[in-house]
Amino acid sequence: MFLSRRRPRQRAAALLLATGVVAPVLAGVPAASAEEGAPETVVGQLVQAWPDPEHPEESSHDHHADEPLTWIATGDGESVRVPGEELADELGTADGEVPVGATVEVTVGAEVPGEPGDPGAAPAREVLGAEVLAAAPPTAPATTPTAHPVTVVMVVPAGAARDSRTLADVVAQVDGPVATFWSEQTGGAVALDVADQWDWFDAAAGCDDAEALWDEAARHAGWTRGTGRHLLVYLPQNAPGCSYGLGEVGFSLHGGGRSYTTDLPTSVIAHEIGHNLGLGHSSARHCDGAVDAGSCRVTEYRDYYDVMGASWENVGTLSTTHAALLGVLPGADVVDLTPGTPTATYELSPVSGATGTRALRLSAADGRTYWLEFRPAAGRDAWLTSNRAGLDAGVLLRRSGARPDTSLLLDGTPSTATGWSVDYRATLVPGRPVTFAGGAFTATVETAGATATVRVAPRPASVLDAGQSLPAGQALRSPNGRYRAVFQSDGNFVVYAPDGRALWASGVYAPGTQTVLGADGNLVTVSGSRILWQSGTAGNAGARVVMQDDGNLVLYRANGSAAWSTGWDTPDRLRPGQLLTGGQQLVSPNGRYRTVFQSDGNLVVYASDGRALWASGSYARGGWLTMQSDGNLVSYAGGRPVWHSGTWGNRGAALIMQDDGNLVLYRADGRPLWSTGWDTPDRLRPGQQLVAGQGLTSPNGRYRVVTQSDGNLVVYSSGGRAVWASSRYGSGFRLVQQGDGNLVAYDGAGRPRWDSGTWRFPGAVSVLQDDGSLAVHVANRVVWRTPADGQRHLG
Repeated sequence: MFLSRRRPRQRAAALLLATGVVAPVLAGVPAASAEEGAPETVVGQLVQAWPDPEHPEESSHDHHADEPLTWIATGDGESVRVPGEELADELGTADGEVPVGATVEVTVGAEVPGEPGDPGAAPAREVLGAEVLAAAPPTAPATTPTAHPVTVVMVVPAGAARDSRTLADVVAQVDGPVATFWSEQTGGAVALDVADQWDWFDAAAGCDDAEALWDEAARHAGWTRGTGRHLLVYLPQNAPGCSYGLGEVGFSLHGGGRSYTTDLPTSVIAHEIGHNLGLGHSSARHCDGAVDAGSCRVTEYRDYYDVMGASWENVGTLSTTHAALLGVLPGADVVDLTPGTPTATYELSPVSGATGTRALRLSAADGRTYWLEFRPAAGRDAWLTSNRAGLDAGVLLRRSGARPDTSLLLDGTPSTATGWSVDYRATLVPGRPVTFAGGAFTATVETAGATATVRVAPRPASVLDAGQSLPAGQALRSPNGRYRAVFQSDGNFVVYAPDGRALWASGVYAPGTQTVLGADGNLVTVSGSRILWQSGTAGNAGARVVMQDDGNLVLYRANGSAAWSTGWDTPDRLRPGQLLTGGQQLVSPNGRYRTVFQSDGNLVVYASDGRALWASGSYARGGWLTMQSDGNLVSYAGGRPVWHSGTWGNRGAALIMQDDGNLVLYRADGRPLWSTGWDTPDRLRPGQQLVAGQGLTSPNGRYRVVTQSDGNLVVYSSGGRAVWASSRYGSGFRLVQQGDGNLVAYDGAGRPRWDSGTWRFPGAVSVLQDDGSLAVHVANRVVWRTPADGQRHLG
């Protein structure tokens, strides 16, 4: 924090104490009179306090190195201190937190040596057993304006002397700027007013016992707890052992509470009253080179924008994180986003204003809540134009937290760990995307002026639980972000790979539908009450659907076993229901061969050198290729079949691009149904072709036949000598081994320019032989050939 003056460093503690009557002791005696080390049972209300330095920026950055102080406050004014972690272990609470404000029964043993705490704090006693008897009082919702009467008492603790401040000074601060602040920030729900005031009196208690000091001040003024009732004790600035400020943290906006202060700035008194209203601290969370991931550290009080941070010199607008915690942030001021919300741009109004959208609340799948707000140098935040910390105006990102840090300011321009101590800039930079919540959201500030526009791109959740649905346009996304299960606006439910391949599709086309995981475990696409598609997994209550990192969309039973799945991503094959669209492909495991469904509708198998080993010869733009569940591989365009493998009647069949260049359709039992033939670089099989620059090589490697870019088909020896040529010229030539047995060279216009004349031999294969001749073979005999190399034996 930034103060205009320095005082001796002391420690402050924010006490968490539920409002209401403390339960009496049911068994045992307070620790103060217990026989040394003897087990005792104590019943009372659970209270916690966090030791805090007066000047946070001078302290150790890891403020959680000290455990919070934990007490059991009994009905007779006594208290027994216990180690918080031991108590949490005995109660079995999550994340080591204890149910502050609850009525508990605790069995304690001997004193624990070396427990952290303030000087003068009672020693802690080990926890032998614990049980919650009654939960903490519930937080009351903020509804209508409620009077918050404040009793101000000027107290001189033991060993201190009065300072120059007067009762009128304190009353003026409370009735003036402090009351105005909390009335503004709560929409009038909190109406502070000094109802009783008491001038200086000398107390017997000192600052080493805040409970006794408060009790003495309350008796002196006749103050008792009640709805909205506050006891504010002013202590001299020179009082030894006193904290800068101390406030009970309550559990109700209108519960009231006790606090003390040794100074008069509006922000300090408003801060302590904020504790009474139920708020913890506004702190900062820095991560090493990241916004909210990796190695991170929380620095308490480090949110200097918010009154619940160390904003002692300025009183900015209460953060939307804390306004929502108090229940005073109007619903109309907030837009709620989840990972399933479509990407959109939002306009944020100034947080200091009273109109428009003042906050985006982003709820991650892990339960964490993030807040985006726009804080320009206007209204209550006008001081941002010039401030000692160098804070910027702009869009801020916060995360809701647990006590003591109920609001965490995240760094929109993260630095490395070495720069944390001097990095006070937290606003999001316009035009620079910021990803947070484990990648669930990416926010980009597009403009920042009188208002700010922020584009938020959520990353969909990976899980669909029973009762949840996917409306049109929404998706499940794998945790690694590579695979998506999209329920499209046309009614088709499709799993996509990173390269856009459709790995599976429901095959339903009906706009205006939705996909729902029923309570019975059946995944269905419905239109009204009519089921259009289903997984057939009814009878599995508690099931969930998961989009996995391996591309498999799986419906798991409650016991963790798989009831249904689409199959993992294997880029070398098409499984039933999977499809390829224009430009997508299958790749052999060794990476040497590709089957491409071209944008022109032709399905082609290519070798690594670019040779077309086989082609379907179908041409229809805008189509797709699908491996149907009946075993037939079909190319469609405009909903009509254009080409197919003719293999229907083989349910469960799959298409595989093999390492040998063979595209094979296998039956479910592993037997081949259909194939294009493996790659043999010395020959062209039916349907295969050579385009400009491609060729065949003889088995002995001494000859090569090439379709040249000028259209000429030439056989060359290894020394570069032309052995034979077709002597046909033009552009765009391709050499095709047709199914009828004819070897034909077509020009770019599709006209035949040369052929072998072997159309009467279906199934024929063209082979470049070791003697340098190009021959057409059928049934183990040559039906056409070019001359052999007459010089092959020379030299």
